[in-house]
Amino acid sequence: MQLGSSETQVYYHLLDLDDSQKQQYLQELQQSQPELYIQLAPLLAHEAPEERLTQLLYFGAHQATNSEIDLSGEVISKYRLTHELGRGGMGVVYAAQRADETFEQDLAIKFIQSNLSNVLGQRALFDEAQLLARLNHPYIAKVFDGGLHDGSVYIVMERVFGQTLDDYLAEVTLTDREKLTLFKQICQAMEHAHHHHVLHADLKPENILIDPNKRPKLLDFNLTQKVQ
Repeated sequence: MQLGSSETQVYYHLLDLDDSQKQQYLQELQQSQPELYIQLAPLLAHEAPEERLTQLLYFGAHQATNSEIDLSGEVISKYRLTHELGRGGMGVVYAAQRADETFEQDLAIKFIQSNLSNVLGQRALFDEAQLLARLNHPYIAKVFDGGLHDGSVYIVMERVFGQTLDDYLAEVTLTDREKLTLFKQICQAMEHAHHHHVLHADLKPENILIDPNKRPKLLDFNLTQKVQ
């Protein structure tokens, strides 16, 4: 990753680094782009910039410990977690169903790691979930609900069955018209989000799934930024 990236891109890059790599990267960033180094502050909570960066490094150091927890089979609020779907720098995602069986609905529940919830602030994450719940578009995974469990903010969303955009394009040969149609659909989803004052902040092929009907679904609007 080049140091010319925006503060949001740098933030996500930090989540993918181990503790020593984070320290080295931040030192280089502070020397080469001090303004960008300071601009990271709004993404890292309410303390002084140095303390925010320290907390982020602390989160990275303890991330492995948190990742050992498996909530499969547990009931959280009105949702039963069936099995894990994946883990990443932000947290862990589980497949889920309604525990009361009132509705048959395939859900995905993302738990933001508790250390990161503390760094970013639970209120900010809840506000983000409320913003995402306003989005209602066929090419965006729908957010239904959210809550708090053992210090971790969780977001309940539509579970999308499909392939990542990269995998789909590697397996399927599309005509130029089909490529343009797919690109247009992704743009329509982003336009809808922007109309509701939401930026994705981490749009990449891994966060776009292609469902069985060959429609894109945008995922992982976490750490979105409200359009000013």
